[in-house]
Amino acid sequence: MITIETKQERKIKEQIQECIEDVLGVPRELWEHRRSRRMDEVTIRHIYGYLLRKIAGMTLQNIANQMGHRNHTTIINSLKIVENWLSVPTMFRKENQLIKQIEQLYGEKYPDCVSALVEQD
Repeated sequence: MITIETKQERKIKEQIQECIEDVLGVPRELWEHRRSRRMDEVTIRHIYGYLLRKIAGMTLQNIANQMGHRNHTTIINSLKIVENWLSVPTMFRKENQLIKQIEQLYGEKYPDCVSALVEQD
C-alpha cells in the first residue's frame, strides 16, 4: 500500500529528524532507512517512530514508509516498546531521557508546531 505524506507531515518529519540529530549527534543516514539490528540504531528508530506518531500524528503505514518500507505491524511493535519504556521510567532511564530531551528541543525550536498540535488534541 502506498500512502502519501502531507506537506505538514514532511515538515514535522524533517524537524523531528533534525532534533534527533542534535540531541544524539547521529546523522539520519545511519538510522532512518537502515535495517541494522545494532541496538543503538534500533533504539533511535523506535524513538523516531514514536515521535512521528505522537507529534506528526502520522498513520502507521506512513511511518513504516518513512522508515524504509517496513510493515505497519513493525511500527505497532515499536510503539509498544516505547510505551513500555515510558511506563517503567526507572528501568529505561536512558531511553526516557532521550525522548524527553528530543521533545523539549522540538518544543523550543518549533513552538508554533507544538501549540498547533496541542490545539488539535
